[in-house]
Amino acid sequence: MAYAALVSLMHNLEDGRYPAQCPTILNRDLIESLREKLGFLQEFLQDYSQRSCKEVESLESRIRQAAYVAEDIIESIVVKSTVERDMSPSPFCEEIQGVIATLDSIKKEVVKVKENGDMKDQGPESSVAAAPSRSVNSGNDTMVGSEEDLITLMDELTGHDSTRRILAIVGMGGIGKTTLAKNIYDNSFIMEHFQVRAWVTVSQEYNVREIILRLLHDINVSIGQNLQETRKNLVAFIDGMSRMSDYHLGEQLYKSLWGRRYLIVLDDLWSIDAWMEIKTFFPDNSNGSRILLTTRLSNVAEQCGSCNIFPMSFLDANESWELFCRHVFEEEVHCPPELEKIGKRIVKKCKGLPLAIIVVGGLLSKSDKTQEYWKRLQKI
Repeated sequence: MAYAALVSLMHNLEDGRYPAQCPTILNRDLIESLREKLGFLQEFLQDYSQRSCKEVESLESRIRQAAYVAEDIIESIVVKSTVERDMSPSPFCEEIQGVIATLDSIKKEVVKVKENGDMKDQGPESSVAAAPSRSVNSGNDTMVGSEEDLITLMDELTGHDSTRRILAIVGMGGIGKTTLAKNIYDNSFIMEHFQVRAWVTVSQEYNVREIILRLLHDINVSIGQNLQETRKNLVAFIDGMSRMSDYHLGEQLYKSLWGRRYLIVLDDLWSIDAWMEIKTFFPDNSNGSRILLTTRLSNVAEQCGSCNIFPMSFLDANESWELFCRHVFEEEVHCPPELEKIGKRIVKKCKGLPLAIIVVGGLLSKSDKTQEYWKRLQKI
């Protein structure tokens, strides 16, 4: 499960999901050093995860433990940053430096073993086409265990209350917030109900101008009469908007939404500051418009004035198994009896986190579906 642990950590770092205090508490050199070593080791796991070699298994175990430690440190900063404005760089820097030193030691061992040629095929080969960390969940919005949340959210979004309302999906990274929001956003009933829809990923290091431009782009596409007209409008849009100030862009966004029933999705919102800078651009015409946001932090959801907050929980054993089977066996869905016991042990190690299950399931879907390989993976 070392690969899943690495992908989860890389997912947080690459998407800018560490808290605002990280550049202060953990200077950028530390963050970049951590990212570089994780990337190297992730490539190693992609290439060698199927080799039946004790040396590889030992390295995988050490990588997994180091990744867990790093993620715990980052999560500690997230939690503490919500209650403490002034946090001392120590001991966080020392802890991360310790993790980096461990990863560096592992990296050197990997390089040595590769150079010595000790990692030649020692087991059955299979082609594993692992996706880059940024696209682990790309194009796959399979949702398990959140069906009730989806129905409840859709009812709230399309209800009779004409006042513009803000709803929030809250939960830790990898829990499925964006997947739930995407399933709602792309639902045919939602598409018919709202005259305009727009989606923007805010992230930790946000840029107000880019947020507004992204929203204007989606709105322009939504109101296009046909594909050819939309393309022409987009060319003119890009040319015209690039010359506007941020203030005038905000005005343009307000005018584009005025009088229309709209759905705006603000994905991965990390701070109240981002909301405060853009909230005035969303008019309330008492026509049932809605704003849906996803965030890790419940206090951010509350400060944004969310009238409904939907906390997401971990998947239970049955839901975890269903999601795993969907990704490993795709259309077949059902797991062969001889693999079920081992498979459930693998799933148990994912601890109900959808992202980890999806990553492991995707990896196994492209590998040999044999007891020998699955048993080896289960031991890692």
